[in-house]
Formats: sequence, C-alpha cells, structure tokens
Amino acid sequence: MSILDPPFFYDSQRVLVAKESGIVDLAGLRNQVICALDMSPPERTLRDELTARNIPYALQSHSEQGELDAAVAVRRCVATGMESRLAQSRANFHARTSDFVFLPDRLALAPVVPAYPDKDRAFGRVVDWTIRALIEAEALGITKENVPESDKREDMRADQLLGHDFATAQALGLAHDWTAKVIAATGNYGEIFERTTGKPYQLERGLNALWTQGGLMASMPMK
Repeated sequence: MSILDPPFFYDSQRVLVAKESGIVDLAGLRNQVICALDMSPPERTLRDELTARNIPYALQSHSEQGELDAAVAVRRCVATGMESRLAQSRANFHARTSDFVFLPDRLALAPVVPAYPDKDRAFGRVVDWTIRALIEAEALGITKENVPESDKREDMRADQLLGHDFATAQALGLAHDWTAKVIAATGNYGEIFERTTGKPYQLERGLNALWTQGGLMASMPMK
C-alpha cells in the first residue's frame, strides 16, 4: 500500500445507545455502564476520552462481539466500537433496530484504504483510480442510469472521466471507456454506498459524503 492510496470508507469510533435512555451526548454517559470489546482500541480510546472529560462510567468488557451485542440488545449497557461494526450489530436487532441511535460524537477516525500485493503495482493503480473515478462520477452527477447521456457532455471534467482524452486510460493500460463501463455496472460512489451500506445498515453518509456536502470524500479529476 501507499500513503497515496485513496480511502474508500471513513470509519469512526462512536457510541450506540437506546433511544429511550435519553442520552444525547457524551456528557450523558456519566455513571452509565458501557460495553466494549476487551483490550480493544475502542475500549482504550473510550477510557482516555471520558477520563479527559471527567466523566465517570462503569466498563463492561466482552471477549466476543456476540456477547456485547446481546447485552446492548437487552439494554444492559450502551456500546462503543467502530461505527461499521456497531451498525451491523444494530441491524441484527431486526424489529428493534430503530430503537438504537448513535451519539453525534466521534472518538476516533479510521480511514479504510484498498489492500493488494505490493508487487502488483499495475493492479494497484487500477484499483486506486477506480475509487477516484467513482467519487468523481458522483461529484459530477454521473450515475448508472445516465452514463450514455453523460458521454455527450462537453465539460472538461466529464470528458476526462469518461475517457475522451485517453490519457488516464493509456497510462493504466485500459480501454478509453473503462470508467463508463464501471459506472454503468456499479453506479457511482454514492449509489454503491447506499446499496451496500446506507440502506442495509441504516447509516447516513456522514464522513463518507462528498466534501461539498460536509463529508471527507474528495473527487479528483481523471488526468
């Protein structure tokens, strides 16, 4: 991997609480029982953050995620962990999924980047530029449905994305219309997020929204 690899997802440590608890921020965790995986980074980050804020709490450590989920489901404790994992746990509560919400505070940030064999840099470049292309497509409003019409656009960024100048495609060793084919098959970044993460786990875009919409996802011209 390289420090230039573009993150395709920003995970963060959050706290999941039952709506009926009335807890709306970290201050509301005073004297609460908080569940976390034993000796995990979220457990240690929680300790550091709440200690710094002078918020006393009781820690209930679990060695297995299933045990933690069960304790949260019956409201024995609130939970802290990475948002993606807690969202999966909440989805498994089925009919009670909507009874649990995340506090707005984020205790830690964890950008997720693609991983591939270090010796296969050609493949790595294709992966990196595919991520960039999907984010750029969303920024330009190019979707799975309107790719054919978008190919007729005359603005520079759309030309570069859809391969009219051939430069990026030639550098990657791909056909000039490779991005159009990818978008037509999968949709843009926003469409993929909603299909695989947003709808199944009831997660808002948050940090994974475009930077123009308050998130951290930044598009990059295909040049």
